[in-house]
Amino acid sequence: TLAATREVKSEMVNQFLTFFERKNTVVVDIYVGPFFRRRPMWDDVARFVHRDLCPTPELRKGLVDIQSHPVKMLIFIKMKDEQRRDELAERLQTTGVYCSEYNVIVKGWSLDKEVTFMRVMGVSPETTEQQ
Repeated sequence: TLAATREVKSEMVNQFLTFFERKNTVVVDIYVGPFFRRRPMWDDVARFVHRDLCPTPELRKGLVDIQSHPVKMLIFIKMKDEQRRDELAERLQTTGVYCSEYNVIVKGWSLDKEVTFMRVMGVSPETTEQQ
């Protein structure tokens, strides 16, 4: 039936959207040129996390999970606690983290904050801020 088909499709989509509800997770945005020229393999990601993102043994002890987005050029790094997550998020959001494997600085953010989508429609370039 149509209802059963929609339910199955909804379940499939929900499996891919689990990243919206992840706790203690940072997102690394690899949507930059070098990653398109040579798509990162899991060994590349592991070296980046070990060498560049979590250079100290203390940070590496806090790693729980590493996951890539099924479609977008994003890497999700889950940490054991908020303190370690905040430390990574601070570096990613401010100066970024240098990825030595690809010779590029990557940025990111904490995923624990509520995700808000905003769509602005019908705004002309001539519109002033006061209008």
